[in-house]
Amino acid sequence: MEISFITPLFNCLPYTKLFLQSLAETAPALSHEVILVDDFSTDGTRAFLATLTDPPYRVILNPTNLGFAKSSNIGARQAKGRYLCFVNNDLVLKPGWFEPMYDLITSARDIGAVGNIQLEPGSGLVHHAGVFFDWQGRPLHAWRYRRRKPGGDYGEWNAITAACFLTDAKIFGDLGGFDESYLNGYEDIDLCVRLRQKGYRLLVSYRRPIEHFASTSPGRKKYDEQNRERFLAKWKEVTREWGKVEWPSQYVHRYARAWWKMVPWRMGQAICILAFRFLSRREF
Repeated sequence: MEISFITPLFNCLPYTKLFLQSLAETAPALSHEVILVDDFSTDGTRAFLATLTDPPYRVILNPTNLGFAKSSNIGARQAKGRYLCFVNNDLVLKPGWFEPMYDLITSARDIGAVGNIQLEPGSGLVHHAGVFFDWQGRPLHAWRYRRRKPGGDYGEWNAITAACFLTDAKIFGDLGGFDESYLNGYEDIDLCVRLRQKGYRLLVSYRRPIEHFASTSPGRKKYDEQNRERFLAKWKEVTREWGKVEWPSQYVHRYARAWWKMVPWRMGQAICILAFRFLSRREF
């Protein structure tokens, strides 16, 4: 088995049906399975899953609601694929979306994970093209709300979202999977930091965008503050250093066409940091 697609589910049956239809229409020719981990849904999802009795589907029913990290790890432990592809049930996958990701992850041994550029349905605005860190070490989506997509075949980042996340099963297992102390947030960014600490590169494919409704599961944002505090307590010394490099240019880039939205003190800080970086490279 080459690929295990793993999708945790919690309610949102209409999104799940749309997602599975798009996955069936765009699945690669490679040998694969689709592991659906239901996190104690109550909206008819389990009755629908009972109809998926034939390969490539495999259904796992959690006895209680365990959250994204635990559900994903449960799916990963039962996966048979050489590569694991975590995909959210609120994605709409487009033709040719997977092959560029697969080509990237198999192109070099130091690539730990590959994501995909994601657009908002309807508007077509960029939702995710990678993750950068701000001056406090907090993660933010790159190119968010931009109509123009980044150029090139791919971008390299210090973090990517697990909404669409292709990784080697052995690497994922060696790192212990997602940290289950997070509840529905930051577990993917935590994993990315651990991958980077081990020297792995993280890429986002730009060739075949997909659509992402984003944060549709009930309670998705309920624990954001606790997750953020846990993440920063663990990784802020690392991510703040990344933020010193990434945040100034990303912040200016985000608001370059809407300068009036830039908070003055942040704008001044960004300019000062950019000036310092420029002058530090000059010879006097």
